[in-house]
Amino acid sequence: MLRQLVRTVLISLPLMWLAHAGEMTAIVFKGVPGLQDKAIKTQVIKKLESIGYENVNASENIHDAYEKKYHEKTLDALHFFTVTNEKAMRPLLLANPRFGAFAPFNLLVYKSRKEDMTWMGTLTPEAMLGIIGETDPARSAAFSKMHGTLAALIDTAMKPTKTQTYTCTKIPKNSLVEMVKTFPEPKDLDSFIEDFQEQFEETFETDQFIIAGYLDFKEAYSDADLAFDRYDAYWIYSICHFVFSNSIFNRGLPQAGVFAPCTVYLYIEKGTNTLHIGMATLENWIPMTGVKDPKKITAMKAMTQSVVSVFKKLGFVKEGAAATAPAATKAAAAVAVATAPRGEPYTIGTPAKNTPTYLSADFVPLEAIKQKLTDNGFTILSTQPILKGETVLTITNPALKATNSFLSALNVVVNDTAREVRLQNPDYLGRAYLGKRFKPGMFDPTLRAFQKALGTLYASKDGMKPSDLPGYHFMMGMPYVGDTVEIASGSDLAARAKGNKTVAYTLPLPDGSTLVGHLLSKRTVKFLKKLGVTHNACMLPYTTLIHGDKAEALDPKYYLALSLPQLSMGEFMKIATVPDAIIKELKKAY
Repeated sequence: MLRQLVRTVLISLPLMWLAHAGEMTAIVFKGVPGLQDKAIKTQVIKKLESIGYENVNASENIHDAYEKKYHEKTLDALHFFTVTNEKAMRPLLLANPRFGAFAPFNLLVYKSRKEDMTWMGTLTPEAMLGIIGETDPARSAAFSKMHGTLAALIDTAMKPTKTQTYTCTKIPKNSLVEMVKTFPEPKDLDSFIEDFQEQFEETFETDQFIIAGYLDFKEAYSDADLAFDRYDAYWIYSICHFVFSNSIFNRGLPQAGVFAPCTVYLYIEKGTNTLHIGMATLENWIPMTGVKDPKKITAMKAMTQSVVSVFKKLGFVKEGAAATAPAATKAAAAVAVATAPRGEPYTIGTPAKNTPTYLSADFVPLEAIKQKLTDNGFTILSTQPILKGETVLTITNPALKATNSFLSALNVVVNDTAREVRLQNPDYLGRAYLGKRFKPGMFDPTLRAFQKALGTLYASKDGMKPSDLPGYHFMMGMPYVGDTVEIASGSDLAARAKGNKTVAYTLPLPDGSTLVGHLLSKRTVKFLKKLGVTHNACMLPYTTLIHGDKAEALDPKYYLALSLPQLSMGEFMKIATVPDAIIKELKKAY
């Protein structure tokens, strides 16, 4: 008979004393009075690197998203921090690929409106080891030791006053779903994987799942010059279902968030043509979270079947079963190549209700536009093919450089397919970036130079009220312009960036700082296609700004939303992996 126990006790009691004979402590939460989500971010999340961890993906302020979409609010805080320790995980993954189910795991932070206590916690190593069936003493000890460093950081940084535990007596028999897909030997494995990943993401999103995280272990270890020879490929996705998660976490069971987002691990063993897929099932939630509501239990079981159904659509079968042709999936929507709808001709120097995000002009061939821009006082910093048929020129002039900011360079896209030229509007970005330093009309000479080079300028349909730009953020809990992300530190940052192949340009500025333009990977740039905004390719390259011994970037959650002001919350969630992917790629450049 399954028994469950939930207790809240003083932190001074040893955790192992909390379990009766035959019980396993499955979940441990540490509690601190009051709303502590900001303190946790600064005292724990920002210090993860000091203990060898990294924050693979941060799904923050989910409670606000629930309230906005469903008009329900039972929580004052709900944050999922998907974390991993790549160095410690490498020997474990090489020995047992099932460790991928928790190679990144979730550090949950939540506060219910019913109590004045912020809880932070994870599944215990014992629970994770039980779910994947790992019994080797040495590997179990290494995995537990790795988790111990995170627990110690939380204790030291947050000084919790209470501990809450959830115990169970039994691991479900179907604690892990594992399936395989055999594929013909491809001419190019990387291309095969890229095509499969696109199909994977599209199929899950069609079934209303959100891709909340992604990590390529094979690539990460290759970048670090660490052997990972057992596998030709190994990567993970973090997935969640927003409707389902609201029905569980926002309706009385926030502690179940330690399982979310769910990690799907995929790998190809060296020299084989078999793709393996696995995930810890939602049946594990039932004995480990204290759930008693029959409807929630039924929903958890049904969600596992929904995930398995998607696996089958992708052509996966249980190992040893006969392979069947994958079910037909919804065809990917064709990427729009027509010119985006234009607004009225843009009148320089005339106040308007809306400041357009972009300005467009009639098509001019690439070499001709380079000459026209140069003739009108612009310096071309880089020429980059961001997408097929779309070349982005990054330009500057004395007025832009004088801002000593992220506005010191602008991007212009020459779209051969859509037969259009499109550029970032310095007035829009100036109002957003410069605060009190912005003065109406300060970029009029720059805009007139663009007009002289390109002809009539047209306002884009997307834009914002001028008064909304200085304090813009996407929604409550999302970053503002000043919430920059530290990318690197050191005394030679500009030199390190200049020598990196992913850096498009470096621009020294009058105050001694340096603006750096970064090229993003093909995988990351796909967000433009996923959102159907390829005409806005001029929002890239992404930039960092070096001040002294620090390189900082605008938080991607701010920059993406500012650059795509018509973005809905649902669309933002479709690109949930992109902000963290951008930060990771920027850090590689240094």
